[in-house]
Amino acid sequence: MKKICIFCGKPIHMLDYGYMDLSDEKAICASCLSRFSTGISRDAKTADYHHQLYHNIKTSEDYTKLPREDRYLLDERLGNNDDGFTQLLSTTDCLTGYEMTGYLGVISAEYTLGTGFLSSFDSSLADLAGGESETYTKKVHMAKMQALKRLQVVSAHLGGDGVIGIHVDLEVFSRDIIVASCYGTCVTLKKISD
Repeated sequence: MKKICIFCGKPIHMLDYGYMDLSDEKAICASCLSRFSTGISRDAKTADYHHQLYHNIKTSEDYTKLPREDRYLLDERLGNNDDGFTQLLSTTDCLTGYEMTGYLGVISAEYTLGTGFLSSFDSSLADLAGGESETYTKKVHMAKMQALKRLQVVSAHLGGDGVIGIHVDLEVFSRDIIVASCYGTCVTLKKISD
């Protein structure tokens, strides 16, 4: 399946290298990554590199021209949604301080996480000792958070401002795979003035 660079529109093929994946259909091509990487030390740790790359992209004129859902994909991949663009999430049917202006339908998202051999070993030890498996607890939390992030991306793609009535379900398959599924109603919102 071909991906498209969100900045230059260039098609990216499976055999291409040096690009950054954003979703099933979207990525940043190697030449655009190179352009945004100017001034970043080649010795930077991965987290530092991503932080500096994110800063370079967000302060560029190209970022402001991106559609909302592409900005959100970038924020999800590299940043922490600190640009004021936030998808609000709630398990209730309302959001305090906001008026719902439209319902865009029920949406869902899933995240499947393999726990790996060490997690299984750790949980076996915790089971023998009668304690909590911290490794599994972290993996379950990670699966839930990633599923909720994907729900935000789906909402943004539909033009929503948030999701209400969220339900999260977890399933474990063969002790090594955790599936987090979440669903809710995508809505458009207007902030209520004080």
